[in-house]
Amino acid sequence: MKILVRRSRDSTVLKAGIGRIIMFSCFSISFEPEGWEFSVDGSYPINDSFSLFGKLGVLSWELESDIEGLVSLDKESGTDVFFGLGGDYNLSENLSIRTEWERYDIENTDFDLWSLGIIFRL
Repeated sequence: MKILVRRSRDSTVLKAGIGRIIMFSCFSISFEPEGWEFSVDGSYPINDSFSLFGKLGVLSWELESDIEGLVSLDKESGTDVFFGLGGDYNLSENLSIRTEWERYDIENTDFDLWSLGIIFRL
């Protein structure tokens, strides 16, 4: 879930989000990550229908892992920088399609997130 804090017609100035990934298990080892992110986005309109954007932000995260029913393995946390690129295509004045790539570097491990979304403006 991402919440726009301030948005002008042509660019998103500040965005904040909260994320929680549902716990998942693999071979009786479970992982429960969660985190907060804050980012600044800038956009460049190519024409009336299409614009490109870039983002730079900070992710504060926490990860708990354990062997189910036996022992808690680890609890780690940190704050890392992330960045991303994307594009918006305006279908109408109130409706756009967005595609986005984000790169998170968490403790020297890269995670890539690709997303496709719909933006509805009131």
